[in-house]
Amino acid sequence: MPRTHFEPAVNHPLQLRHVAVAAGPVGAWFLPGDSVARWLAELARAGLAQPGTRLYLVPRSATDTALAGALVISESGRALHASPAGLPCRIVAERLIVPVDAMLHPPLTDAEVRALFPLLVTFFHPTLGPSGFEESATVRVWELLEPPEERRDDWNHARAGEPPLPALQSIVLEQPPGLAEVFGDAAKIIGTESPKELPPMPGEPATGALAESTRHLQEYFARGVVFVAGLFPHSARQRTWLNDLEDWAMRRMQGLAGQFDQVRHKELHRLLKLMENDPEAGLRHAIPLSSLAHRGVAPPGGRLRESPLDFDPRRLGCGPTDFWNVPADLQMRLRESYREMADRELQLGRARRAAYIYAILLGDLLSAASALKQGRLFREAAVLYEEQLHNPVEAANCLAEGGLLTEAIERFEKLGRWLDVAELHERIGQTAAARAALRRVVEERVKQRDFLGAARLLEERLHETDDALALLLDAWPDSPQAANCLGHAFQLLGTHGLHDLALEHLGRLQREPLASERHLPLLNVLGTAALRYPEARVRQRAADGSLRLITAQLAQPGLSADDARPFTDCLVRLAPEDRLLARDANRHIAARR
Repeated sequence: MPRTHFEPAVNHPLQLRHVAVAAGPVGAWFLPGDSVARWLAELARAGLAQPGTRLYLVPRSATDTALAGALVISESGRALHASPAGLPCRIVAERLIVPVDAMLHPPLTDAEVRALFPLLVTFFHPTLGPSGFEESATVRVWELLEPPEERRDDWNHARAGEPPLPALQSIVLEQPPGLAEVFGDAAKIIGTESPKELPPMPGEPATGALAESTRHLQEYFARGVVFVAGLFPHSARQRTWLNDLEDWAMRRMQGLAGQFDQVRHKELHRLLKLMENDPEAGLRHAIPLSSLAHRGVAPPGGRLRESPLDFDPRRLGCGPTDFWNVPADLQMRLRESYREMADRELQLGRARRAAYIYAILLGDLLSAASALKQGRLFREAAVLYEEQLHNPVEAANCLAEGGLLTEAIERFEKLGRWLDVAELHERIGQTAAARAALRRVVEERVKQRDFLGAARLLEERLHETDDALALLLDAWPDSPQAANCLGHAFQLLGTHGLHDLALEHLGRLQREPLASERHLPLLNVLGTAALRYPEARVRQRAADGSLRLITAQLAQPGLSADDARPFTDCLVRLAPEDRLLARDANRHIAARR
């Protein structure tokens, strides 16, 4: 290994002293150890495995040639991916390499460094001392590698690998979820306890026979007081004890009426109070307010009927129901409370429970489906849309939004929405199926005489410009969209550089006879081409055709001023540089009046 180890010939020994901050930019690194594999890994990680990188193998001492590490000098100006795991160094006077946090003592100028260290590279390590290297000691990165041993195996009998598996297109459930699975375990939590088990509300009136009789006696007494007080004349100028007695009786009657209302609807009042104080317990006692799940009318009763504790979707729309005459304000309070509970469940991420509240307690299936979508339960939301809301289009859109593309495609195909089918096939890379669906849309639009829409699909989605042009040009002059189709055809001809074909069609338009009602639409198309077509020859030919058409129409003596005005306006647009043309056109119109 070419190397020179020496002590500088100076009267005072040169030393390295540590400094707190870097004394200069990093230009080299010392990688300790003798593992070549580790060196290569660090060089590759840091981005130093480059042709311009130089390495020098540093021994332990002049007498011990065992490797202490490798000195790495990067190519000037090269950016690193990361800093190597080693000792960063700086370069002094282009040849002396010292740690970046070390200073020479005593200090030396660059000229003194070059005179003192004449070799190409000298590495001054704090513990190993100085090591000098000549040009021949430079090692490149590729020199650290060696080719592997040649194997004597016969490679002429290779076996073909396994064929690739077909592309995964979708994952579907063997048994799609039914309505029973839509709400999960919400039915086991909400509305599972009998309304009779609701705790009494503070201040709730008693309901026993004695209490009932007492309330009736108090009501009769209060009514009697009011009746007797009404027999006396109310002619005094100021309030008397009779007025006070009458007011007390009225207040008592109102209080008793409120007690009777609470007795009639005590379960509802208890439920409202419980939902205010303990929402979870209130949900367990919740009762449906909708008429969603009923068939027929049950015998009326004086108490809230108990429902089965387990939710059975098969009972939706089945069984008789006892309708209570609940006051509107009480219904509104219960509905507001239920909606607050549903919003709370959504905020807590419990979309199934929120959907259950909307669907079963409130009868709002649309909000229930929306809650399931918000919770990204797209398949369950699709079940509600399809089976309960009878909205198969929204069910298919819901499946598509959830990435259930195969199921969405099946539903869109049944609905005949082939454009949606094509978009979903494109999303999963089924190009042939997408093109087939688009072809069906094109055929449908042609049958509907929507030639412009069909041509746009051919051009923009199927990229079949020739077919689109043929369809657009064939629409002239009999189609209701004739002028729009012809104008769009010239746009396509200009976009795709088919200028010769555009000239050919302009000539054909000028030669073919045309009904009088088509003159103005044709003039508008030719005028637009004369002003906007990207090729000069086509613009000129379109302008010539426009002028001939305008001349022929204005030459008719029986043409009215109103009928002549569009032709003169087009003439003015064709020559915007002629400032007198507009004046002459106005005179011509005035002469026809």
